[in-house]
Amino acid sequence: MKKFTVFFTVLLGTASAMLCQGQTDSKLIMGFEKGEENGADGKPLWECKARSGNDVFWKHDYSSCNLMVRNDKASASQGEAAGIFEIFDKSVPKDKEITFAAERWQNFGWAYGKIKYLDPKNMEYGEMEGPADWNATRFYTIFSMFKNLQRMGEKKDWSGYDYLYIDAKPGQKATLRVFVEDSTNRSSYQHFEVEPGKYQTLKFDLKSAVWCSKLDLKNMGDINLLLRSFSGPGAVLFDNIRLVKEGAKSQFPIISDLSPVFDCGFYSQYR
Repeated sequence: MKKFTVFFTVLLGTASAMLCQGQTDSKLIMGFEKGEENGADGKPLWECKARSGNDVFWKHDYSSCNLMVRNDKASASQGEAAGIFEIFDKSVPKDKEITFAAERWQNFGWAYGKIKYLDPKNMEYGEMEGPADWNATRFYTIFSMFKNLQRMGEKKDWSGYDYLYIDAKPGQKATLRVFVEDSTNRSSYQHFEVEPGKYQTLKFDLKSAVWCSKLDLKNMGDINLLLRSFSGPGAVLFDNIRLVKEGAKSQFPIISDLSPVFDCGFYSQYR
């Protein structure tokens, strides 16, 4: 009986340790749920305004960091809401506009017409014409925290984590670009080819970003998700932006960066 008691106690202690460890294996940064628009002091970092249907417009002081949030459990990868970026066949409905330049970035005819803002294969704008490589910068930012992480308390401390996971679901096959920033430095780019119609998890490698750009994971400032290419009108849903440790699983297929290695000498535009 004593042997059984000792074994049970050890087993229970091991299970408790694993449970406690599991509580720190991930950290949610943004799930787009109500209340997540606020900083650590409870004050809003985005001003929320209802739009048509289930859509809520999160307005930032810096217009390119506005975003649309869809409050619909069926659209979310977790919880009740997800971020959404929509591209329309022609003109953009007023209640779907995210920025003052919505006709440039949310109008498929404009983006892939004569100007080709979002077509990396045949760009024609100013001095840039012809094929564009992976490092071309004509991609639209569909989500940015614009240094809001600095005002979100412990969410700016990424130390101890190995990857940033982002769930993404495009309506058309898409290429997404991700980079992050601390208070000074910007990471190199990582790119993800995402299949349409289902959620997949983007696996942004923090270890390589730290090695390449000398990021300070204890003082992070920004997450940027950009649309690099899109094959037609539709929407990109994104949700459950979180930090995880090595070996973390996801309920969705995990995809990694397959693009070439870029110059590490990027610095934040806010420096």
